[in-house]
Amino acid sequence: MKSFEATLYTKGLIKLLDAPEKFMGQEIKDMGGILDSLRRGIIYLSESKSTFYFTQPDRTKEVMISTKKSGDNSLFTANQFSLANINLYDNYIEMGRSVVSPIGDNALSFYKYTLLKTDIDDKGRIIYKIKVEPKSSNEPLIQRLSLHSW
Repeated sequence: MKSFEATLYTKGLIKLLDAPEKFMGQEIKDMGGILDSLRRGIIYLSESKSTFYFTQPDRTKEVMISTKKSGDNSLFTANQFSLANINLYDNYIEMGRSVVSPIGDNALSFYKYTLLKTDIDDKGRIIYKIKVEPKSSNEPLIQRLSLHSW
């Protein structure tokens, strides 16, 4: 596969699991209602949908379709998949832990592939739309993916 197109859903989450009572001598309290009685809370949530294009060896393009952000507007936003520097051609993708790539050497053992559609573009190339689903929900796998390949 020399190139692909993927529709992406990206979610970023910053969650406090056990906030201290004080930080650098300052009382934290409940952070304006963000923290619950166990000192936990979501301080940032960002979601986006985009279309990502990749052509070997390293040409990428991302078109943002929609984005939504909750939390303090002064925080950064990292909704772009292209900022993650993920290469699906690697056998494993590092995302805090190794995730099996859906197009890596051993992917057939972990994913189920369904051919959804075949088209021919204006240059005469055959385009395959492929649905990729994990075989297990207990393995470190990409959960939803639809590929267009030519």
